[in-house]
Amino acid sequence: FDRVWHEGDPQNEMRGMQTLLLGASNSATIEFIVPEEGSYTLIDHEFADAEKGATGLLIAGPRQ
Repeated sequence: FDRVWHEGDPQNEMRGMQTLLLGASNSATIEFIVPEEGSYTLIDHEFADAEKGATGLLIAGPRQ
């Protein structure tokens, strides 16, 4: 991730993150550039939850 704001607070900015540890009630705002068009699967490291459907899909199209 290029920039991350933990709990969405501008004073909590981090840069160059590969992962972000969030608790059950935490949140973050992230900014990143997807290098290529395509579909990217989003999962956390609790794979048992992914088996229950807790996944996401980021679909990146052409830049405009």
